[in-house]
Amino acid sequence: MKKLNIIGEKYNKLLVLEEVDKGKYNRMFKCLCDCGNITIVAMNNMRSGKIVSCGCYKLEKLLSRNITHNQRHTHLYEVWKTLKQRCYNPKNLGYHNYGGRGIKVCDEWRNDFDAFYKWSYANGYTSDNHNKDEKNKLTIDRIDVNGNYEPSNCRWVNRKEQANNMRHTKHITINGETHCIAEWCRIYNIYRTTYQSRIKRGMTPEEALTK
Repeated sequence: MKKLNIIGEKYNKLLVLEEVDKGKYNRMFKCLCDCGNITIVAMNNMRSGKIVSCGCYKLEKLLSRNITHNQRHTHLYEVWKTLKQRCYNPKNLGYHNYGGRGIKVCDEWRNDFDAFYKWSYANGYTSDNHNKDEKNKLTIDRIDVNGNYEPSNCRWVNRKEQANNMRHTKHITINGETHCIAEWCRIYNIYRTTYQSRIKRGMTPEEALTK
């Protein structure tokens, strides 16, 4: 019977390099793992999926579980749970503003707190966030308020910045630059009440800000 040639084949994270020995019950192969390690693996274990790496994958999963377990009572973990509740639980008080409008949590985050954890710390979140005063405490904000919770559409900002991006906040564009009314009033150094009074007198938003 012709021997099966698996040299050059890849099974999960293992690239088969050469056959090194015939074990008592199985053929043994030298393999290169995706992580860069060289390991010796029995052919049957590779082909059946019983062994998928040099051992690094098992370690990665263990570390991931430890991160999740150790973070269960943190503010960040509560944020992660809240995102999913808003988008997928019709009984949640905020559902009509999120899931009810078709907003979702990307699969990468919805199914893996570890991924959300790593993204958060790489994008401004810090472990002492819960100790900050309310003005400076960071919250997760969707850049496009009609878009999903996903890495390309989210950022960590303080409450003032997030308020400027709320769905009901009116934005005005002047000379190609867009801000909410509150921000424009700060830029032109006028009171919000002054702006509103000018609008009532029939001025355009640009006139109300610049007169």
